Amino acid sequence: MHLLIPYLALVDHPDPLFDEFTYGDVGQRAAKLKKDLRKGDFVFFHTTSRGEHYVTSYYVVDRMLDTRAVTENKLLMQKYHNPHLKPGRRVNREDVILFGDPISSRKLNRPLPFGRSLAEKLSLEIRFPSTRSELASIGSATRAWRELTDEDKDTLLDAIEERKTGLHFRTLAFDG
Repeated sequence: MHLLIPYLALVDHPDPLFDEFTYGDVGQRAAKLKKDLRKGDFVFFHTTSRGEHYVTSYYVVDRMLDTRAVTENKLLMQKYHNPHLKPGRRVNREDVILFGDPISSRKLNRPLPFGRSLAEKLSLEIRFPSTRSELASIGSATRAWRELTDEDKDTLLDAIEERKTGLHFRTLAFDG
């Protein structure tokens, strides 16, 4: 399974933390991460900036650990600075840190515009009524986490690679 996760860029809670490829969550979302994601799955993060939607990064899942286990590990606490690991923070029973593989995960240098053209290539079935703006339609349909198919993952990776180089990812994967 792969996920499309929205986020807000908050000053006092920078999560996901792209420089270390971590993401923390609590409650039902944490339970979903632990239950449904496996090593090698993709999580794409998207946000809105200046009135446009963008995919800004993706993590290739390496592991999920209970936040309590991370806070009890001195080596992990020295290395990682996700806001869910702040000293003195109360850790909920369902509190998890997702770790992306640092080799294959990526913060995009040029965020990928996530507009109608891209949305219509995905299996999300986003409706674009004439009474609502493109921004509102995408925002409404992706406010909650959305599951992505393998084809959706490939479509997003293709679009990211094409934006970067002008070449298609799958073409490189099979011809290169």
